[in-house]
Amino acid sequence: GKYVDNFKEGEWNSYYRNGTKKSEYTYSNNLLQGTTKTYFPSGLLAESIPFEAGKLQGTYQTFFPNGQLQKSVEFVNDLEHGEYKRFYEDGQKEVIGSYVKGELDGTWENYDNLGALISKGAYQAGIRVGTWKEQVAEVQGFYRVGEYTNGGKSGIWK
Repeated sequence: GKYVDNFKEGEWNSYYRNGTKKSEYTYSNNLLQGTTKTYFPSGLLAESIPFEAGKLQGTYQTFFPNGQLQKSVEFVNDLEHGEYKRFYEDGQKEVIGSYVKGELDGTWENYDNLGALISKGAYQAGIRVGTWKEQVAEVQGFYRVGEYTNGGKSGIWK
């Protein structure tokens, strides 16, 4: 990369010993700008990180070494804000949820590697609230259903 008046400017790259590109960054006035990318030694994309004036802004993604999407989350002004998705290496969903201003918010679902629901419920400002359905770990296919109040289990669970 290059410096202009002691600030990083333009495209910056790093490489593995074998010459394969490891990462690429773009700077404007010493602040990250655009999409930063990192790569596996194979050359496949490992991570895509969106920046605007040095702050995370847009869709952040990570990938498995086989190229399959691992995680995707939206950022607004350096905070998670919007849809969140995480997948198993075979492409099956693992976690689906959303953020508001950096906190878990809305419905969240967790799945095991066979596609079975592990848990489903809602967050409000980072705290579990309302009705949740949670898999009984000891018995595949059985669930507990109950309420969360102020982030903790309350009342009778069935």
